[in-house]
Amino acid sequence: MKTKKLNRGLVLGGALLVGLAGFVTFDYFNFKSNKDEIKTTVEEYFDKCARASVSEDGDCREALEKVITDSWGYNSFYSKSYLSSYTTADDITSGIDLYTDDEYKQGHLTDCTAIVSDLKVSKAGPNLAQADLDLTIKFKGIGQAHMLGYDDAYNTIFDSYNYTDHNVEIPTTSKVFDGLEYEGTIDYEGTVSVYLEYEGGEWKIVGVDGFCNYILDLCDKDGEEIDLTEYANGSSKSEDGGDDKDSKGSEAGFKIKMPDGTLTDIPENASIADLNDLPEGAEIIRVGGAKGADGKADESSPEKSGGEG
Repeated sequence: MKTKKLNRGLVLGGALLVGLAGFVTFDYFNFKSNKDEIKTTVEEYFDKCARASVSEDGDCREALEKVITDSWGYNSFYSKSYLSSYTTADDITSGIDLYTDDEYKQGHLTDCTAIVSDLKVSKAGPNLAQADLDLTIKFKGIGQAHMLGYDDAYNTIFDSYNYTDHNVEIPTTSKVFDGLEYEGTIDYEGTVSVYLEYEGGEWKIVGVDGFCNYILDLCDKDGEEIDLTEYANGSSKSEDGGDDKDSKGSEAGFKIKMPDGTLTDIPENASIADLNDLPEGAEIIRVGGAKGADGKADESSPEKSGGEG
């Protein structure tokens, strides 16, 4: 009797092993036949993100959120994933909604293209795939535009390398960059990873990740790098090569107001640390072109206080 029971157990175990092997083999070949479809899904997703970032009034939120809704899925992969820091659809839509109505309408992209290269697809589990790729985004814009990268929404001015590198703070609602025309490139330094799950007969994105630094560079139509601090300090150049002036004919910009009331220029390449070391009572103010009765430049409200002693 014991021998018979053992034989039955062996037969049952063998059947299970054969069934499991059959399932694994079927799942593997089924995944292999879907590689091209996965690649197309990823490429089309980034193309949709780029095209949805282009708008006439700058408010691309509705178009971007539609891309997320159409391309992403929600499933158990979130809770069971071994990844701890990857980005979800909710994270991306929260980033899109972070900016205000006024900020979205201070500029817009006129063109945007996503370039996916070196795309490799691997299996990440039952009905799960991982796509690793290099990503470059090229665009043209006017003023403070917004766009969607692989993991977040970006402000093309205030997230730009050649602005943040100088750390000169001005409000994101400032009009100083209105009308600024530029071309830009985002290069992700590292590999972007996209995770997908096969559900309902199609592949849906369920997460994105990547240890990627990105550099967002802006240049003019001649390919020359734009020094955004010049615009912040009121010394932007007009098309005829002269300095842009306000309606009063005087140059407008930001200056340091010392405790005794005298005004000095912000040092070139000044950092936030430098500005925080100003004497107590000093502050950074916006200086308009109009002149008051005393002949001094008109001062607007302070933009940033400095100098804690």
